[in-house]
Amino acid sequence: MDHILDCTPHQVDDLIVNERPNALYVKRDVDLSAQMIDSYKVLKSGGSTKPEGVDNEHWQFSMAVKAHCEKNTVEGKHYRIIESAGKKRVIQLDEQGNVPKVSLTSPWLIYLNYALCDIEPFSETRHACVCTPYVFNKYEGTSDVL
Repeated sequence: MDHILDCTPHQVDDLIVNERPNALYVKRDVDLSAQMIDSYKVLKSGGSTKPEGVDNEHWQFSMAVKAHCEKNTVEGKHYRIIESAGKKRVIQLDEQGNVPKVSLTSPWLIYLNYALCDIEPFSETRHACVCTPYVFNKYEGTSDVL
């Protein structure tokens, strides 16, 4: 079931109610994506020097994401590489190691897609909207009866 949610000025347009209704939904951050691309290019090639034009906070975050991938992600447990229409991509698995009904995302997934499948990385907004089930909107209030 699709809902339209106006979160002006952040413009989250539509959300999906699914098996994880309290998950956070985010969108691409155009301003920070260029810094992420520059950072991940250096890190993917084995470099360790902060690229020009990348702020220290974003560089530190990018290095932390790469380190997390190297130490804490295991193929088949946390992610799977799939191929569709001749293109490979990494998908994030749920807590039980299964493919979720609705795609999950995380900073490490974005890095792995770039490092393993050459999919251009992007930064996600720091602002998020929470999707609540449609049925919650049907009630005007609740009360406890003792």
